[in-house]
Amino acid sequence: KLAAAPAFYGVGCFCDCCIVYNRRRFQNAEPLEAQPTTVHGTAASAGSRAVVMQVPKWVLLLSMLPSFFVLLYPLAAFLLTDPVRALFLEVWPWIGMSLIWTTMTQTSHVQESCQPVEAPCWTANQVQTSLDYSIGDPVATALTGGLNAQSLHHAMPTICCAHFPDIYDEYSRICAEHGVQVRTSRNLATALAECLNYVFKINRQYSGEGA
Repeated sequence: KLAAAPAFYGVGCFCDCCIVYNRRRFQNAEPLEAQPTTVHGTAASAGSRAVVMQVPKWVLLLSMLPSFFVLLYPLAAFLLTDPVRALFLEVWPWIGMSLIWTTMTQTSHVQESCQPVEAPCWTANQVQTSLDYSIGDPVATALTGGLNAQSLHHAMPTICCAHFPDIYDEYSRICAEHGVQVRTSRNLATALAECLNYVFKINRQYSGEGA
């Protein structure tokens, strides 16, 4: 298992944490905090356990206020005096955010090489269904919030992305030792091109044009 990788960086046995979490979700087991978590047979610290956080509704509402502001301000400020500007300011943030979200997230998963394959554990499946690009580049890591190392982001979500460039080589080596293939592309442009090629390939297959 890839449990050795997250354990090596002090966040506990991630595979075991996932087992505990799923047991709680699907079998109504004891509260997650009460479940034992081990790293190589040793009890892990409380900080290394996977904890399900419940966010209060008022916090969720507060987090949505900027979106409400972006939605309502153009109408209140310009609808009566300049409806064209109001329409533009109403639409472009959502289009822009949609493009950014799609590029930053779907590019790393909608790939022919990332389609589900048989994996020895949950973490290995996360690694093999993700695509990484611009590996080791601190600028790309900062601009994407670590999503350029998507497999590492999924395998070790408790690690701050600021550490990704420093630990990626060792993470990749550990994956190789356990027979888990890390999918990579040269940069965002090549990753996006591969994503679009795969989407068009699927469309051709389902439209009857062949592979």
